[in-house]
Amino acid sequence: MVLRIKSMVCAMKRFVLSMSALLLASCATPAPPPAVPSLPTQPTAPVPPPQSPPARPPRQQTAGPLTKANVEKYLDGLERGLRVLLRAEPQVRVMRRGDSILVVIPNARLFSGDDIGVSGTALVAVLARALRYYDHTVGQVNGYTDTAGPSARNVQISQIRAQKMLDALVAAKVAGGRFSARGLGPENLRIVTGDQKAETRNRRIEIAILPKPE
Repeated sequence: MVLRIKSMVCAMKRFVLSMSALLLASCATPAPPPAVPSLPTQPTAPVPPPQSPPARPPRQQTAGPLTKANVEKYLDGLERGLRVLLRAEPQVRVMRRGDSILVVIPNARLFSGDDIGVSGTALVAVLARALRYYDHTVGQVNGYTDTAGPSARNVQISQIRAQKMLDALVAAKVAGGRFSARGLGPENLRIVTGDQKAETRNRRIEIAILPKPE
């Protein structure tokens, strides 16, 4: 009986030892994996800075030189430009007369009282834009009236208004020496009437534009 008990105790001890070995094995820290050798790094090529877009050529400021050989073509361009710029101005007329262009503007479209009004100033700016571009031109700013009132007084009024129109063009950077102002009173009536007749369509400014070849 005693031998049997000793045999059982020995078996238990072996069991406990084997279990302890298993527990120790499970708690052991696993060995780290072998280090992977690093590859040599290649030098990084420098990134080129972004290139700026090519510069735009400067915008042409004038239509270019004018010679006797290209007068007609030059005036064709001016006439076309004026008609495009003035397409929203039904009261303003652009007429071609051979080698000249005539721009007819009613006084009511330009003047507010005795001075050029706000809307008239905007119209002057449009005309000046075309005249600056086609800068090989000269001409006359003519003022006209109807037949109402004394003729001498009408000439004086038309001269004042023609000069104000010219001054406005010069203020809009049209070279002053290119145009002159003249008051003609009731001459060259657009609507023929008798004496002492008020007719607003005869009260107008006409700009006669002529080529000046080099």
